[in-house]
Order: sequence, then structure tokens, then C-alpha cells
Amino acid sequence: MGAIIGYIVWPLLAVSLAWVVAGISRLRLVGYLPSQPKDDDFIPRALQPWIRLWLLARVGLFGAMVLVFLAIAVTAAVGRGANYCVQALVYLVAARMFMDLGFGAAFNLGMITRRRSAD
Repeated sequence: MGAIIGYIVWPLLAVSLAWVVAGISRLRLVGYLPSQPKDDDFIPRALQPWIRLWLLARVGLFGAMVLVFLAIAVTAAVGRGANYCVQALVYLVAARMFMDLGFGAAFNLGMITRRRSAD
């Protein structure tokens, strides 16, 4: 499992860097998002279905994490090795991190391009 984690370090750092750069650029060009937007103009229409997919996938991954936590508890209570369950949890967390960072960066870049095309 250490080798697998070693393979995802550089892609995770690259996605994290893209997320940070896109987030800072959006803050400088667009500003903060209001907590209660008056219209749906902040989110580009092309990104809205993808954001719904992102939120649905996040709920699915959260449900999978709950099931894996339950599997860890059951296998530990039975006295079997919970190694596979813990590895599954690590992979779920890594997948959610990649997905959140990737979609967050795409969301910020979509807002920047929307702002630039409106100017």
C-alpha cells in the first residue's frame, strides 16, 4: 500500500496546486461568493450538471466511508485482520480528495472564464 500512496503523491500535489491557483485567481477576479445569491448567475450553466454530479458522488463516497467504518468495526470485533478494510478507507479518502480538488479547481476556472467573457 505504501507504493500506491507513493504513486499518488505527485498527482495529488499537482491537483492541489491547480486548486490553490484557481481559487486565488477567482478571489482576485470575482471575489467571494455571497451566502445567499439572488440569482444563479455565479455558477455557469455549463457547470451546473457537473456540480450536481460532484455533489451526488460526494454523498456516495460518504456512504461508502460509513460502510467501510462499519466493516472495520465488525472485523476488529470478530478478531480478523482489518487490513483490507483500512486500505479501502484510504483509497476512498484519496478518491474523494482528488475529486474535490479537481472539481473545485474546475468550478473556480469556470467562474473565471464566465467573468472574463462577461467583461
